[in-house]
Amino acid sequence: MQEVTMRICLRLLDEYKQYLVESNKSEQTIDAYRRILRQFMNWMKDSPENRQLSRGTVEAFLSDLNKKAYSIAHQNKVRAAISRFAKWLVEEKRMLLTNPVQETHVPPQIPLIPRELTDE
Repeated sequence: MQEVTMRICLRLLDEYKQYLVESNKSEQTIDAYRRILRQFMNWMKDSPENRQLSRGTVEAFLSDLNKKAYSIAHQNKVRAAISRFAKWLVEEKRMLLTNPVQETHVPPQIPLIPRELTDE
């Protein structure tokens, strides 16, 4: 199997969009996936040590989102969008042997301590 680089990912975005359309995904879902994937690929482009789709690259990207205080919900959406793209690369394109996102995790959200209500 070849390395799936940022450049390869960018070239495949239109084909992936067509796959999502044919899979009856909503236009909102397709737009969200494309926006997230472009954000990820731009991050890869600006990160010389993370220029290929791998578990380490996805973990580094999710860690960066966490440091930038993106919500846990957003981080989970990002992880899901990248995972679905990687799954497509495995099952449809045969460019990856396994989904590198499968073993990654977003840290759980820390529950907020309830505030006491006062009479005021």
